[in-house]
Amino acid sequence: MSRGRHLDLSPPSDLRLRLHFTFTSPRVQCVQADCASVEDHREECTSSSSVMAAISNSNTDFACKLFRTLSQKDPSGNIFVSPLSISSALAMVYLGAKGDTATQMAKLEKKLTRANLEEWTKRDMLSLLDDPEVHVHLPKFKLEEDYKLNDPLAKLGMTYVFWAGKADLSGMNGDKKLFLSRVAHKAFVEVNEVGTEAAAATATDDSDMDLSMVSVEHFTADHPFLFFIRHNKTKSILFLGSLNTQMSCQTAPMKVLVTGGSGLVGKAIQHVVKEEGGAREGEEWIFLSSKDANLMIKEETQAVFEKHRPTHVIHLAAMVGGLFKNMRCNLDFWRNNVYINDNVLQAAHEVDVVKVVSCLSTCIFPDKTTYPIDETMIHNGPPHESNFGYAYAKRMIDVYNRAHLEQHGKYYTAVIPTNVFGPHDNFSIEDGHVLPGLIHKAYIAQKEGKPLVVWGSGTPRRQFINSLDLARLFLWVLRDYPEVDPIILSVGEEDEVTIKEAADAVVQGLNFKGEVVFDTSKADGQFKKTASNAKLRRYLPDFTFTPFNQALKETCDWFVANYDSARK
Repeated sequence: MSRGRHLDLSPPSDLRLRLHFTFTSPRVQCVQADCASVEDHREECTSSSSVMAAISNSNTDFACKLFRTLSQKDPSGNIFVSPLSISSALAMVYLGAKGDTATQMAKLEKKLTRANLEEWTKRDMLSLLDDPEVHVHLPKFKLEEDYKLNDPLAKLGMTYVFWAGKADLSGMNGDKKLFLSRVAHKAFVEVNEVGTEAAAATATDDSDMDLSMVSVEHFTADHPFLFFIRHNKTKSILFLGSLNTQMSCQTAPMKVLVTGGSGLVGKAIQHVVKEEGGAREGEEWIFLSSKDANLMIKEETQAVFEKHRPTHVIHLAAMVGGLFKNMRCNLDFWRNNVYINDNVLQAAHEVDVVKVVSCLSTCIFPDKTTYPIDETMIHNGPPHESNFGYAYAKRMIDVYNRAHLEQHGKYYTAVIPTNVFGPHDNFSIEDGHVLPGLIHKAYIAQKEGKPLVVWGSGTPRRQFINSLDLARLFLWVLRDYPEVDPIILSVGEEDEVTIKEAADAVVQGLNFKGEVVFDTSKADGQFKKTASNAKLRRYLPDFTFTPFNQALKETCDWFVANYDSARK
């Protein structure tokens, strides 16, 4: 090993620095992260330690490769991982893997050899040292690190296990729908006057462990260094880390570029970031509008990405419209949105964006389907004929994201909101969506003393989500959602309303006193698109949506106050 930023797996003779190993004998505790005490846990650990040690014995180099991947991502940051915890968890998954998933995991396992580390860390290596007595000046320090490992594991060749519909873990429970949504790892180490304490998510035997340090004759840890903790009986590396600073590593602030930043959702994200304190310290947010670049033109898209070089992207830009505009211009919706999406996602890749969150729509789901629809059903059949151009263009983002993960190992993902409404919407009567169109119609009818004419029968059903609620969820997805598979962002099925009920809410929101008439000569469009938010609730069970009538009243008030400047 060397003192540099990256782990060097070449033999010791290839290194310019001589290696010296100092074996200390402090109190080393390796316990479950939530255990009350070592004594309480020792008996429980003993029964499983031999199994866990056997697993880690064959997979130690896996942690070395993971360590290198993590250090390349953040060369100056501290790193601390537990091979025992990671490899035992993956081994449990491997036992239940079948088909291509098992084949892929087996290929990864075959690449993992631990000969180098095993050879370097034998106690008889001490006989090769000129002077076995080494003075180590080690500072007190504590490392506490947690990682989302989906991306690093994908880069190491393990991708199928994370894909709904692709993963085959039927060996676990017989259900081929089972897949891994995320792999999370947390570990800490503390060195003080008493000794060394280390913990990770998986428990191991705490006996016969050594803290091994890379050092020269006088090793003063006043510069970055690597260290590991080994279990001597099994020669398993239990913990592996690097200390680059005395403080715990902090994630570098994000530089977020938002395409479509002047639209309905973009304005809502601006409000949450700037007015609600949604931005974190050091973050930079850039909101693009069509004035900054024509994203249908490749060169302009590349130029704006090169100019800002974001680390993260929220992709909202799209050619959008209501039911009747879609029915008139399906080809335009297809071509223009395909251009925009391909240009944005490719430009993001070229400047090495860490994560892209794109915005889809529930119109991408098949017309003929069972309800409620969920994220696994996107490609199960053709969408409704009324807006198939827009729907297929949006579907292709999911195809791009999956292929991008497979080829480049990056987690670009997407969200699927239901019908969004709120301030800064497009309130065009001809081309807008149903709620803003109804608000504008009712406003004019109120002014002119005429009936409010609602197109269609009023029977179709929709789930509506307030744009500010959606903005708050977008920030969560950007920061914490770990999957490449899209996620539906929606109120619950029980909050679905008919178009008639939506029109009644508009009437109440504007205090409209006139007659309401339904023009059944106009098409209804798709009858319903009832979406399940079960996946969202698994992640955020306590998220509170703004009540529909309250959010609609606030939107009506905004439209009246901003009538002259509102899009319409």
